[in-house]
Amino acid sequence: MTNVRSRFESICAYLGKAHEARTSEVRGRRCVGIAGATFMAVHGSGVGFRLHGRAFRQAVTLPGARPWHPIDPNRTAPGWVLVPSQHAWRWDRLAIDALRGARLVAAERFDREAAAGIDTAVAAVAPPSTGVSLAARVKAAISRGFGGMTIARAA
Repeated sequence: MTNVRSRFESICAYLGKAHEARTSEVRGRRCVGIAGATFMAVHGSGVGFRLHGRAFRQAVTLPGARPWHPIDPNRTAPGWVLVPSQHAWRWDRLAIDALRGARLVAAERFDREAAAGIDTAVAAVAPPSTGVSLAARVKAAISRGFGGMTIARAA
């Protein structure tokens, strides 16, 4: 048996450096995602992966592996499989397969938003503030009671 947490953290460190994946906590569970798509999470004595196609079919047939839900372990979610620590030596490959699937999901989301006319680059970044626009925004914020005010530096 391997130490699940340390093995998971070493995979997270690699994914962060080599593939710009980000770790986060979702309901007290350490997760990894890219571009808003979570693809890996630690749970108990195993790690859950969101896989697609052949990678999912192979992972779910491993002894002790089972379909899983990252938020409610008593349910199942499409594509998610919990792989126990006895298969820790396979986690690297499963993480890369899950990352590949998450990139596809993120690309599909980007395509849908582009087709709908949503500019994701503009929506994600607050507009730069000039002296005039900043004064107008502060005046509007004061009249609203400062609800939802954001300030960004001008380029």
